[in-house]
Amino acid sequence: MDVSTALATAGISATVSALVSLAAVSSVTIRQERAKRRENARETLRETVQPLQHTLSRYIFGAGRAKAPRDLGGAMALDDLADAIRVTQAAEPLPRWRRGLVRRRLGRIYGKGVMTLIRDYPISPGAAPEGAVTMWLTAALLQIDLPDHPNRSLLHRTYSNLTSTDSGRTLARELRLLREAR
Repeated sequence: MDVSTALATAGISATVSALVSLAAVSSVTIRQERAKRRENARETLRETVQPLQHTLSRYIFGAGRAKAPRDLGGAMALDDLADAIRVTQAAEPLPRWRRGLVRRRLGRIYGKGVMTLIRDYPISPGAAPEGAVTMWLTAALLQIDLPDHPNRSLLHRTYSNLTSTDSGRTLARELRLLREAR
């Protein structure tokens, strides 16, 4: 083998190995960035759900001394709608299958009606959840028939019944699983 062939072979080999290592480093970096982004989304979700868990704990702890259950009558609590929107926005960076789990948990907690409003009248990402009022008014003006009444949600049943510990435990479990995006 002459010198020019040896140099050409070495040059090609070095170029190919550099390209392979560059591709491997890029792939690893991209995976690390995705993992960081997803972990940040899970942390944001935990921080968003934690106040809901504290509210439930305080309610259950003080339920024996409460004067009256939370009664919404036939209305939907806009705070609940805003909370569901906050959780949905916090779950946005998660993988699609985890977002599906979060939506399913939210449907169990807040009811299908709230989830229908969130799905059909989305608030732009990064917008304030107080836009829930606009969403609710739009639904009311259009007289949208929601799949279930907000009073049928697990959250409403728990907060409207002082003596039921089963729904309180179920809600606590759902919030714990929601917090972990499971």
